Amino acid sequence: MPNDTDFQSLLAVIRTSFQQLQDRLEHVLHTAAAASGRTGQSNGKKMIPGGLTLEDFVKIRDILRKILDETDAEIVNMRLNKTDKANAAPVFVGWVESERVKNLRLQRNEPDPGFCRLGDTVSAREYEETLNRTVKDQKPAILDRDWCDRLHEKSPEQKALVPRAGVMYQKLIGIVVDQGGVRHCVGTLNFGFNRPTDAQKSSVERRIKDLAQGEKSELSTYLKEEFNFEFGGPTL
Repeated sequence: MPNDTDFQSLLAVIRTSFQQLQDRLEHVLHTAAAASGRTGQSNGKKMIPGGLTLEDFVKIRDILRKILDETDAEIVNMRLNKTDKANAAPVFVGWVESERVKNLRLQRNEPDPGFCRLGDTVSAREYEETLNRTVKDQKPAILDRDWCDRLHEKSPEQKALVPRAGVMYQKLIGIVVDQGGVRHCVGTLNFGFNRPTDAQKSSVERRIKDLAQGEKSELSTYLKEEFNFEFGGPTL
């Protein structure tokens, strides 16, 4: 059976191959941008999703893993809005899962969504609703979804992920970032659970707020100070 050493070796090979491919693509894109007079950046910052790199992916994944462990969620994933889009234009940027969910996925021989969906732009009604409510409330809104009753709202692509893992309850929170003195709802942080009790829901909600938007939140600090991208999303 594969062990942790085997996994780390495989991950190193994947990272190297991914980086080589990314370097080639960046060279092609840079050449094309130079020929057309475009820089591929906005105000000196990289653009979402075009500027996302393997380093961004790994850093986001590490932060999401810590959040997963601190909330006992089954799944944590994140979407950020496309640069220069004030309306809802989600870009998938990260996914982590519990051991139970991972084992179910491996039994079905399905790829890690964090790898295969990175940068995808599948629309989601709950994403748009979370952004709209955040703008209306002028603070990060939290949205609940019980997919036992509302599975019809998910697109075919979405139905293949969270519900198939047996995770039928989700909480989404809007991510608010101040950029250049203007507050934007730049995306959502999404949590999947197995049918929590009402008491667990309240406890999780308080924890989510701290992890997503607290002053000492690692995610909030990273997006504000290290993530050198021009954010999209509606202003508050």
